[in-house]
Amino acid sequence: MRPDHLPSARRCTNRFAPSTRRVERTVCWSLAAAMLLTATEALATPTPAWWPWVWHNAWTAHVITLLCWIVLRALEKAESSNADGEPARCDALPCGDESPDENFDQAA
Repeated sequence: MRPDHLPSARRCTNRFAPSTRRVERTVCWSLAAAMLLTATEALATPTPAWWPWVWHNAWTAHVITLLCWIVLRALEKAESSNADGEPARCDALPCGDESPDENFDQAA
C-alpha cells in the first residue's frame, strides 16, 4: 500500500504484467526450494525412498516456471513495443494527475 504523501509512480498497463510478476516470484521460490533441497542432499544425505523424486521434481518445477517466465516476458515485451519496434512510452500517471508533484525531483 502506497502512502498518500509520496508522488505517484509512472507505469505502463500491460495485460501480461501481473502474470509475469507472479511467475517471477514462483521462479525465485522454486529456485530457493531446489537449492535448499540440494544443500540438504549434500549435507545430510537423506535416505527415504521418496527423496530422489522430491529433489528431481524441485529442479524440474524450477525449469518449467523459468520457461513459462521466458514466454510471458517475451509476450509482455512484444505487447509494450510499438509497430516500429520501439518501446512504448509510459507517460500516463496512474491516479490521473496531470503532472507529478513539483517537488518530485528535489532532494530531501
